Amino acid sequence: EGIRTLQYEGKLYFSLFDVVRTIQRENRVLDPEKNSKTVLTLLKAHVTHLLPHEIYIRDDLPDNVDEPLRESYVTKAGLLRVVLQDNSPACLKFQEWVLEDVLPQILETGRYAHPSLKNSPNVPSTE
Repeated sequence: EGIRTLQYEGKLYFSLFDVVRTIQRENRVLDPEKNSKTVLTLLKAHVTHLLPHEIYIRDDLPDNVDEPLRESYVTKAGLLRVVLQDNSPACLKFQEWVLEDVLPQILETGRYAHPSLKNSPNVPSTE
């Protein structure tokens, strides 16, 4: 299973339900002893941190859909806001990578290349 996406008004959106479910699964791997909240509880918590323009909740759903938040989508900024404000083990791991590896490299070089790809002749240059 992956993270569903959709294009809406020219923007790429990511399924918030799928993102939260992925975080929840990774947390179970990283800390199997910790009790996990339900996906819907986590969804509702994350929605409160998003700016209005960062979330799109489909309005073309049938009336019998039990939980419209299952069909909510977030922009790239919304996706980053979700994982950067969450203090779960999976998100802390992601934050560490972004804040200690990705952003410093972008600030220093103007781009990011994963260490495994740096010396690969098949990786196109972004310069």
